[in-house]
Amino acid sequence: MHYKNLAVELARRGLNKAGLTTKLNENGIKVSYSTLCRQLRGESDIPFAQACEMGKILESDPQYLLKEDR
Repeated sequence: MHYKNLAVELARRGLNKAGLTTKLNENGIKVSYSTLCRQLRGESDIPFAQACEMGKILESDPQYLLKEDR
């Protein structure tokens, strides 16, 4: 995964990428599992609204979550 902090927060909350996809869709962010995987590998951009919702779901600052691990 391209975003180490996001991986840590997912694990801390017992979520995986499929679970995150489900929670995003439940909260109005329509994204498929394959699209989320591409985003998390850094192959495509993560929309601002989606980043904010991920922050709410994981109770973390989106900027912290999406700090690139390079």
